[in-house]
Amino acid sequence: MFLSNRERENRYRAVRQRMAEAGLDAIIARGSSAVRGDGAAFRFLTAFPNINIPLVCLFFRNEQEKPVLLVESRFQAMRAEKQSWAEDIRLSTNFFQSLTEVLKEKRLEQAAIGIDGLHNFPFLWGQKIEESFPSIRLTEFGPALKKLRAYRTPEEVRLVKKSAALVDRFGTNKDNSLDLRPVRGFEHVDGAGDIDMRRLVEGGIALFGPDRCMHNGLDTELADGL
Repeated sequence: MFLSNRERENRYRAVRQRMAEAGLDAIIARGSSAVRGDGAAFRFLTAFPNINIPLVCLFFRNEQEKPVLLVESRFQAMRAEKQSWAEDIRLSTNFFQSLTEVLKEKRLEQAAIGIDGLHNFPFLWGQKIEESFPSIRLTEFGPALKKLRAYRTPEEVRLVKKSAALVDRFGTNKDNSLDLRPVRGFEHVDGAGDIDMRRLVEGGIALFGPDRCMHNGLDTELADGL
């Protein structure tokens, strides 16, 4: 874990306060896809990198309910246990089916649920949720989450500075990626010698040992100003 539990609690408190103001009971946030910048709210809530794999996080206003993280492989589950804030990690072969099961389990059949980016939320998911749970209200919550992400704590700023320092120190390859192979102990990171520089900076990736990297959940606005 690279962001502290104190950082987690501060984020969660702020998110729940905004949810209460909006009258929301839960949030659905999907992880990143191939679209640049997508999945930032997911990372903000989980501190999990989840690059190019649209996993699912359900976050609840009731602080007694732990956020639920849906993953599709045991490898992702093991990574999430070590590198995320999630405590309730569930394997799923069908994210939508698992999502509806969680809604029933948490008794959210009549809840108001915020979506991180309704424009990116699968249309069939929204349609089937409304058909299966006629009393559920789905509403856009992405802009509110973006405003929360715009505030940087001292802990976040330190990690971004570490990321930028890596770029300054080691430079980049012709394809605009950061070459980590010259660094002793970093023959590969997550199975590759290179990490995309923009992903490294915008995500605040910092390296802390052989074959280990982290992604602290920051999004792209600060990176554009580095």
